[in-house]
Amino acid sequence: MVQFKEHLKAQGLAPTSVNRALAGQELLKLARYPHALEFNPAPAVAMEKVPELEAHDLLPIEVQALL
Repeated sequence: MVQFKEHLKAQGLAPTSVNRALAGQELLKLARYPHALEFNPAPAVAMEKVPELEAHDLLPIEVQALL
């Protein structure tokens, strides 16, 4: 997992993309090895820190897109 994470970062992916790839990899691993959760409940690699988005009101065009 660590090597995979370093590979993703070397490709210049954004932290959110790295997180999505790592989460997908974890799901595939659990699907292949369901017993792995019993032995290793902690994730092997920490997710990338991403800044929280500021809250804002929807623009009129965004409201129209929801309707």
